[in-house]
Amino acid sequence: QFLSELVADKSAHPGDDMLSEIVRASEDGDSLSSTEVTAMAFLLLVAGHETTVNLIGNGMLALLRDPDQHARLRADPDRVPQAVEEFLRYDGPVNLATIRFTDESVEYSGVTIPAGEVVLVSLIGANRDPGRYPDPQRFDPDRDTSGHLAFGYGIHHCLGAPLAR
Repeated sequence: QFLSELVADKSAHPGDDMLSEIVRASEDGDSLSSTEVTAMAFLLLVAGHETTVNLIGNGMLALLRDPDQHARLRADPDRVPQAVEEFLRYDGPVNLATIRFTDESVEYSGVTIPAGEVVLVSLIGANRDPGRYPDPQRFDPDRDTSGHLAFGYGIHHCLGAPLAR
């Protein structure tokens, strides 16, 4: 409701801001409907803001629970990029990928998933896989975090990942 009203206000009284620019945008006389602009605003709010806020909070909690790692990171800020990757792996802001559906039967790890079934991918489960990350329940900014799924994978990889980092 709030975003719908905000979009209507920006349509009536555009300003010098991103949402007003989205409302005004058009190509070859085609522009987004108010419903489409509201959906885009919602996506920007949730994906672009909430996830970042939650990652910062989760990261700070990890550091407060591990004062030695906190002190090491404060003493050596060059470690921050690797620590961010570990924050993402250890307790990323999104725990489940968006819902997927099988379009044909799929066998995975000896289990057949019939066509038309809902599939949920647990990102935190994958990021805490002991087969991939030794002692995965431990926060360790020095570990190899390559391959973590905090931003999804493949065609479903988050477009905002570089900005989020």
